[in-house]
Amino acid sequence: MPKVSIIVPVYNVEKYLAKCLDSLVIQTLDDIEILAINDASTDNSLQILNVYASNYPQIKVFDKPHDGLGKTRNFGLQKAMGEYVGFVDSDDFIDNNMYEQMYSTAVANNSDIVMCNYVREDTASGESRICALPKESADVIDIKVLSSMIGPDPIDTQWRYAEMLGSAWRRLYRKDFLKALNLAFYNEKKIL
Repeated sequence: MPKVSIIVPVYNVEKYLAKCLDSLVIQTLDDIEILAINDASTDNSLQILNVYASNYPQIKVFDKPHDGLGKTRNFGLQKAMGEYVGFVDSDDFIDNNMYEQMYSTAVANNSDIVMCNYVREDTASGESRICALPKESADVIDIKVLSSMIGPDPIDTQWRYAEMLGSAWRRLYRKDFLKALNLAFYNEKKIL
């Protein structure tokens, strides 16, 4: 079982994708899997994914019909084999030791979720986030504390966790925790 599964939803991001994947394949954490899920891109994203997958065995490429970000992340969660799960948006890039630091912090604290800081970088081609932990320590979310703030209603629980946890890309989640609470991303197509 990999230590961390990194889920990367991909939709028409050929301009940013190589930089994103480059930051993932140089992670200092051993034993990761990178699940790159093409959500029916109409540009060259799938071709880029296939080239990277042929050069890096930790990358697994999936190609599926266009469903949107939420369903694509849920697809990745179903395929993930790691003890922990992280998400990286395909137009972002991350520090090379991000997942090593987050995983070490999660294991040392027996955490269900670990959250990192990020830096927003403005470039001529758009915005990118660089996710990195502060050198001193990570922010550790204690789920027992969160659970005491949330009522027993499962739907209410899912909404409140979503509100408190915010952006998926700056967190590392214990996979069993997500399964135990039956947490999933919303299908934004139904919301719109």
